[in-house]
Amino acid sequence: MNSGAPGSRVTSPARVRPGPLGAVVVAGLVAVAAVGCRAEGGGGGAVEQGSIVRDSAGIQVVENRGAGLWAPGGRWRLSDQPLLEIGSAGEDSGTALFRVSDAVRLSNGRIVVANGGTSELLFFSPEGELLAKGGGAGGGPGEFASLMGLGRSIIAIANTPGDTIRADDRVGGKILVFSPTGDFVRSVPLSEGPKGERVHFASGVGWLDDGSYLATTALFGNAPDVRPGPEGGLVRDRVALRRFAPDGTLADTVGTFSGNESHRSIQSSLDKTGSGTMRIRNAPVPFARTFHAAAGGKTVAVGVTDRMEVRAYGPDGALLRIVRGPGTPRTVDAAQREAWINANGGREPAAPFPATLPAFQSLALDAEGHLWVETFQAPGDPPGPSRWKVFDPEGHYLGDVTMPERFQPLEIGGDYVLGLWKDDLDVEHVRLYALRKKFEV
Repeated sequence: MNSGAPGSRVTSPARVRPGPLGAVVVAGLVAVAAVGCRAEGGGGGAVEQGSIVRDSAGIQVVENRGAGLWAPGGRWRLSDQPLLEIGSAGEDSGTALFRVSDAVRLSNGRIVVANGGTSELLFFSPEGELLAKGGGAGGGPGEFASLMGLGRSIIAIANTPGDTIRADDRVGGKILVFSPTGDFVRSVPLSEGPKGERVHFASGVGWLDDGSYLATTALFGNAPDVRPGPEGGLVRDRVALRRFAPDGTLADTVGTFSGNESHRSIQSSLDKTGSGTMRIRNAPVPFARTFHAAAGGKTVAVGVTDRMEVRAYGPDGALLRIVRGPGTPRTVDAAQREAWINANGGREPAAPFPATLPAFQSLALDAEGHLWVETFQAPGDPPGPSRWKVFDPEGHYLGDVTMPERFQPLEIGGDYVLGLWKDDLDVEHVRLYALRKKFEV
């Protein structure tokens, strides 16, 4: 795979996607497609809303602005009430949902939940009845490795068209495969290099249709623009996004990206011989910039919250397009600074507050290839539903969908959203909502 960094020169005409108010703006020899927007003036007219598509060094760039392409009556929305709510793993099982990290819905309506607190897969009927369990913490066949004696969250699970479940064992460095009824099928170790060395602590991103598994590993080297001093400072390790073949061997690397920000302080009493002590402490950075990735179908989406930009890669690792906007960075105000301090024990941050908030909170891909980008919610913002910007598979901004308060989607299907909801006491529930799509002109 290759990261395919884009250039600035337009080398081929842009592709025109039909829209309700499609227009083409031509400036000199550069062809630009303006989708679903109003263009003014001759030559390089101003575009008020919609998206502009251009090819930059052979890479499609989609610049979005305005309110999106959905008509007022055509916006998607979730059902007012969940179709199903799983509040525990069953009264008779004695296993409550705890540290749920993922969930998928099978073709027959059954739901599989990755219960990280017990390192188990829980299989539920379409009515929410617990049918079976798979996995568990341990080192035996079909078990998930634990760290310091504690079950660790299963990072990602997915189901194949035949409803076979694949689960990521991050600590154990392997993929565990289960039948639709919860029976263990096989283990696939992750490996790299000519000697087949095991790969541990790869953080799962997801699977592609060809069975490839995407995961990130830390490189422990700062991004080029981060230079901490000898006593520490702002640090930002790089991450490598890697693709493993269905047999678990490392196939290639999509690219390396800036990781999550933190603040590191170093206290050292080492002498010239290396004797003494060294203490390293990591502290949170206010409104830290973070790395996010999602995989599904034939697409890998990567975004870093420094900017409202997501890069879409194909199964072969080629950069397909860059999706930008809409929106402008929000300025960090006094109320948000105070709220962040209160949320972190009343302590002033070790790193200074940034001028702007992160460009987004998280991202996801749905079953039909739409990109979903969650709007950043800062401490001090009014509580309420989360808002997600939805882009079609070609990167055009459609509009926003709101999710219930304290609800995090784990799987977005063609007509449903399955996710984790926490009540006022932080008790975990898995909820299934209908995703209603209306197209009224």
